[in-house]
Amino acid sequence: MILAPHVPAGTGRGRPIIYPRRDVADAIRYLDRTGCQWDALPAHFPHHKLVYH
Repeated sequence: MILAPHVPAGTGRGRPIIYPRRDVADAIRYLDRTGCQWDALPAHFPHHKLVYH
């Protein structure tokens, strides 16, 4: 993946990762491509607040 070197690896501390980072990146790409609002993300993407963060 092209973005892999730019995404920090988990440190093992903190909250465990629930959604794969790929799903979050795909949601951001979807928002950019379609121009939809954050809260109008389709259900198969992670929650919009998680993607926004």
